[in-house]
Amino acid sequence: MVPSDEGDAGRELFRTLLDQSTDSVLVIDPETAEYLDVNETACRRRGYSREELLRLSVPDVETEIPDREAWRSFVEGLQTEGDRTFDGYHRRKDGSTYPVEVNASYVELDRAYVVAVARDVTERRERERELEQYRALTQAASDVIVTIDERSVVRSVNPSVADVFGYEQSEVVEEPLTLLMPDEFTDQHFEGVDRYLATGERTLDWEYVELPGRHADGSEIPLAVSFGEAEFGDERFFTGIMRDISERKRIQRRLEASNERLEQFAYAASHDLQEPLRMITSYLMLIEQRYGDELDEDGEEFLEFAVDGADRMKAMIDGLLEYSRVETQGDPFTAVDLDAVFDDVLVDLQVQTEESGAEITAESLPTVEGDPAQLRQVFQNLLSNAVEYSGDAPPRIHVAAERRGAAWTVSVSDEGVGIESDATDEIFEVFRRLHGRDEHAGTGIGLALCRRIVERHGGDIWVESEPGEGSTFSFTLPAVDEDPK
Repeated sequence: MVPSDEGDAGRELFRTLLDQSTDSVLVIDPETAEYLDVNETACRRRGYSREELLRLSVPDVETEIPDREAWRSFVEGLQTEGDRTFDGYHRRKDGSTYPVEVNASYVELDRAYVVAVARDVTERRERERELEQYRALTQAASDVIVTIDERSVVRSVNPSVADVFGYEQSEVVEEPLTLLMPDEFTDQHFEGVDRYLATGERTLDWEYVELPGRHADGSEIPLAVSFGEAEFGDERFFTGIMRDISERKRIQRRLEASNERLEQFAYAASHDLQEPLRMITSYLMLIEQRYGDELDEDGEEFLEFAVDGADRMKAMIDGLLEYSRVETQGDPFTAVDLDAVFDDVLVDLQVQTEESGAEITAESLPTVEGDPAQLRQVFQNLLSNAVEYSGDAPPRIHVAAERRGAAWTVSVSDEGVGIESDATDEIFEVFRRLHGRDEHAGTGIGLALCRRIVERHGGDIWVESEPGEGSTFSFTLPAVDEDPK
C-alpha cells in the first residue's frame, strides 16, 4: 500500500508534468460537457485562468461542437469508437480562434470521462497554406521548378518539365538532376555540389547562369537557371528555376547577324565613299589654285560652300567608320582608371576650355572594366558637348560617379542650354542634330557613338535635362571587383 504522503507526491508530480505539456489537456463530463480539469497550457492558449475555464463547457470554446445536442452526438460516437481524432478551432476568451488537432478518448474509471488532448497547429496550417500556394504557382508556371536534396535527387518537379524536357513528372522524380544535363556536365555538377556542402564555395552564380540542358530525345536546350537553398528539419534542399531560352537565343543570333551585316555595310559604304570624296576635294583645291583670282565674290562664296560641304562630308564618313568599328575594332576589356582617362581628356580639350573659360571639376572617379580608348571617346564627346552647349555664360561642368551594385554610374552635369524633354531619346540617334550648323559645329554622330560604346560595355546611357537649366548625361559601366582606389 502506498503511504499517503507518497501518493500526494505522485499526484503533484503528475500535475506538474501535465501543466508543462505543450498540448492542451482537458477532462470533460460526458453528460454536461463541462470541464472537470484542465492543464495550464489549455488556460494559456485560450486566455482564461483555470477557475474561469472550469466554469465553461465544450460548446463555449469548441467551434466544431456548437451546442449540447452536438456534444451528445459526439459522445455517442466516441463511446462506440473508443477514441476519435479530428481537426477544429478553439475559441479564445477575446473571441478569436486558432486551429487545433484534437484526440478525444472515452474513459471509464470511477465514473465516465472524456479526455481530450488538443494541439495548436497554427504553424502547421500556415506551412500547409504556403505549400498549397507554392504548388498552385508551380503547377501554373511555364518554367521548370525543381527541388533536389543533398544527393541531387529530384524530390519534386512541376508539369512544365514535360514541355521543356519531354519527360513526365513521374519519370524525373527520384532520379538524379543530371538526367536533365548533357553527360559532360555530370562530373562537374557532383563535384560542385560536394564542394559547396563541404566548404560553402559556389562554383557558379546561383542567381543566374546560362547552361545547356538535355531533352529526352538527346538534344540540347539552352537554359537560364537560378537556384536557392532551404532547410527543413535536418535536411537541406535546393530549389531551381529553369527557363528555356531557345527563342531568345534564336533572336539574339539573328540580331547579331543583322548587326554584323549592318557593320559590314556601314564600313563598306563609308570606305567606298572616301575615294570619290578625295577626288572632289582635290578638284576643288585645283579650282581654287588655278582660277581663284578670276572668281568674283559669288564664285568665291560658292567655292567656299563646296569646300565646307566636302569637309563636313569627310567628317561624317570618318564618324560613320568609327561608329561601325565600335564592336569589331575595339580593344579587349581591362581595368581602366577613369581618373587617368579624365585627365588625358582635359589635356585634349585644353584649347576649347581656355577659349570658352570653362571650369571642369570632378570627384574621385573609379576603376572600371572596359576599353580605355573607347571610354576616352565617351568622356571627350560628353565634355566637349557640355562646353559647346553652355550658352552665353562660361561653362560650369562637373563629373561624378556612384556605385550601384555591380556597376558604376558616371554623370557629366552642365549648366548649359538644356534639351527639350521630347528630344532626350532622339539625340542619341546617328546624325541627329537639334541645332543648325550655323549655331553649333559637329557631325551629329558623337552621342550615337557614345551610346554604342556604352552598350558594348553592357551599360546604358541617358540624359536628364530641362531647357535653360542644363543637362546631366549619365552612363553605367561594370565595376572592377577590387578597386585599388
